[in-house]
Amino acid sequence: MELNAPVVSAVNARPGLLNLEVRASYRYDGARVRSWSSSELAPDTVYRIEETRGHQYTLGVGYSPASSVALRVSHGRGILPPSPSQLASFLASPFLAQFFLGGNNLFDPKRGGASLDVSQVEGFTLTGGVPLRPEMSQSWSGGVIFTPEAVPGFRLSVDYTRIEKTDEIGYLDLQT
Repeated sequence: MELNAPVVSAVNARPGLLNLEVRASYRYDGARVRSWSSSELAPDTVYRIEETRGHQYTLGVGYSPASSVALRVSHGRGILPPSPSQLASFLASPFLAQFFLGGNNLFDPKRGGASLDVSQVEGFTLTGGVPLRPEMSQSWSGGVIFTPEAVPGFRLSVDYTRIEKTDEIGYLDLQT
């Protein structure tokens, strides 16, 4: 659902208040993801269902005190559920560990860069497998747009955006 409400426009403008508009959007998301967990050593596949529900919104205001200046500010909240590949897991054997980990091409920075013997790995988990919460975000943005009449075609925009994420889902590389 979206709303764009012009409070002040050319019809009711005054000096110092040429334009004022309020913008809002809302979305309710629900996701149901069926993921799997399996092992080369124990091939029974276990299915898991994760459900995510959340509210997303954006609120914003635009204001123009003069024809050459526009100000804008907005706040939003977002949600991103984990993907099936981030939820699924696969436990690999020592043989596959050597294949996926690239032989002995890993180094331990805590031991002076000593090479790791991948053949000693008993097994490892590929991708997810842990119940993950959805990524959440809060954002704030604001900006000013200058379009001076003295310089036709010139437009200067200065913006600030701040995004704060929680429960961000990421991947580690093999060396991590």
